[in-house]
Parts: sequence; C-alpha cells; structure tokens
Amino acid sequence: MNLKNHPQQLKLSLLALLIGVLSLGQLQRWQLTNNIAVYVHELVMIGWLLLGLSQQQIRTKFINKLKTWFTSLGKLEQSWLIWLAFGLVINQIFYQVSLTAWLYLARLSFYLLFIAWLKTLQLSITFKKFQLNATQLGWLIFGLLTLLLGLLQYLFLPDTRFLAILGWDDHYYRLISTQFDPNFTGMILVITFIYLHQRKLPRAWQSAQTIMLSLLTIGLGLTLSRASYLSFALALLLLTITKLIDFRKSLAFGLILLITIGLAPKPTGEGVRLQRTSSIKARYASNSQTLQSLTTRQWLIGQGLFNTNQLNQPPSTKTIADHAQLPDNLLILIIQGTGLIGLVLLSLLTVKWTRGVFQKKPNFAIALTVTLLHSMFNNTLLQPFVLLMLLAGQ
Repeated sequence: MNLKNHPQQLKLSLLALLIGVLSLGQLQRWQLTNNIAVYVHELVMIGWLLLGLSQQQIRTKFINKLKTWFTSLGKLEQSWLIWLAFGLVINQIFYQVSLTAWLYLARLSFYLLFIAWLKTLQLSITFKKFQLNATQLGWLIFGLLTLLLGLLQYLFLPDTRFLAILGWDDHYYRLISTQFDPNFTGMILVITFIYLHQRKLPRAWQSAQTIMLSLLTIGLGLTLSRASYLSFALALLLLTITKLIDFRKSLAFGLILLITIGLAPKPTGEGVRLQRTSSIKARYASNSQTLQSLTTRQWLIGQGLFNTNQLNQPPSTKTIADHAQLPDNLLILIIQGTGLIGLVLLSLLTVKWTRGVFQKKPNFAIALTVTLLHSMFNNTLLQPFVLLMLLAGQ
C-alpha cells in the first residue's frame, strides 16, 4: 500500500480504526499467560507505524524529529535516563530482572514512540469551515465512547461481580465501562473533561460542549471512585485559576457531581460505600510491605523499573489471570524500581516539565497534574489507555 495515494484519507481511517478498537477497552485484551497480555490496539499501532515508516520520506522526517528531540534533552533528562539504564543493567548483571519487567519497559517505550509518531503526522479535518486537529478530536471521541459504553453498562449491567472469575475486581452498581475498573474509567472521563476545554468553540457549539461536560460529570459520579472525585475537584480548581472555565460553571459541575453521587443507587456492598476503609487499609498494607522488603542497596538504586516483587515470584499455578502486578502507588513503583536517587531526579524533572508546559499547554499541564494525583492511589499514569489518552490527546 502506498501512502502517497490519498495519504490523508488513509491516515484518518487508521486513526478511526485505532480509536474504535481502543474504545473496546479490556474486551480486546488477549491474555497470553497469567501475567502477560497484549491488546488488539497495540497490533493496530504496530501496523500503522510500520506502514508509515516503510515510506522513506516519512521515515526520514520522523527520524530527524527524534534526533532533534534527543539532542535537545537537558542535563536533568539525561541524568534520569542514565540512572534508569544503570539500575536496570546492574540488577540484570548481579541480580535478576524478570522477562515481564523488560516487556513492560518495551511496551512503555513503544507507546511513547508511537505517540511521538502520531504527533508528527499533524492530522486535521475541516468541519463547517473550521480546521480541527483530528488527533485531538479522535481522543475526545474515545473518551466520549468510554462514557457512552459506561452508561450503557451501568443501566443494563450494573452487577459486574462475575468479572472476578477473570481476575478483575468485583463491582456492583459502579460505572466501569469497558475498562472493567471504575478508577481508570473515572480518570479517562476527567481527562476528557479537561481536553474539551482545549480551544474556545464557536457559540453554536457551546451548548453541545456543555451537554457533553455535564454527561461526563454524571458518568464520573456513577463510578463512585474517590480518587477520581479528588482529581476532578483539583481539575476544576486549576481550570478556574487558569480561566479556562469560569467560576460559576465550575460550581455548577461540582454541584452536578454531588447530586449524582447523592442520587446514585447504593445497595448493600462495600464498593458503593464512600466511607469504606478496606481498600485504603489494603493499599497501605501492600505499600508498607513493598517498602519494608527493600534492602539498603535497593533503597539507593532500586531493583530495576517494573521489576517488582510480584513479577519475581515463582510461576503461579492459578488459572485466573493476575491484573494487578505493579504497586498501586506511582511513588512506590519509582522507589522500588529506581531507588531514592531516581525518585529525586524524576521529581525534579516533573516540576521542570510541569512549569514549562503550564505556559504553553495549560490543559495538558492540568491533565498531567491531576493524573499524577490519581496515580498516588492507582498508579494511573502507566495504565495503557490513560497514558495514551493523556499524551496523545493533548
């Protein structure tokens, strides 16, 4: 297939295919082993990337952009990458880095490469004389499809406790959509809410925007995800401060959320109780156990990113897939993987990037900030769908 023939139409078709498959969430997950899985959308991403790079002109342009990016890295970025590589090499030589950890790292690297590739395409469409960023629009559609499928699930299949058979948490009267998880679904809805404010829309479109924002808020309320509520509250605050949304609208959306939470059915069950403490205690116990298991060397240099204790356990005889292989807290994962030195370097890097991006892309900066907050409870940043939505949708 030659991209020179109708290249824009082909790229838009591939983008539509990717968004459509992504909206299926965990339904397009192929579980190869108990702790290794692939997604159909990853095959679409690989195919699209290989198809594009088969064209010399496109390949040269992309490689040149990557070279420009790498040469523009500051000392802090270089220090972090060197430290990350050093920790992995040392642990591989003298100790053990699991195959699954290397696969996690390969997946993350591929996702970042694909996002960079997607950004170089600069896809656009014209709608009623308005030039729209097709990539941004595509990810907004993904977020809205996640909402739509979640509302349908909540209305017609509120009892999803049967998913425990497949290794997922059992939820009852909570909006989980195709992610099978109310927390990750909630974060996708929050990011969609933020990205819907990326540009000022014509007056004729503002009513539709308000309806979509209201539905996203209602959907978020039905997740009963406290971490998502906290992230949403911070998002409203930052959107108001940066004047991307006025104070009255911010209060209105906050009120919609509170009304939804109040009216949402709450039958007997721990998951629908907002005052529940069992999940907090479980996460605290898990995080404490992880930190207590670290040796002095591991506190310093870590045991290799993604090389968690769960992945280093002997092969399990369980027939149910294990979907929770990484710590729930992003900070715990970074400490465990790269040590305190790695945590300090990454913290400085995050502050540097967030400061710079707040000036140029406030929506992305807000989305990144609230995702990092959410990641203190669910390690959300590294969830494949959230990562793609956050970085590719901005």
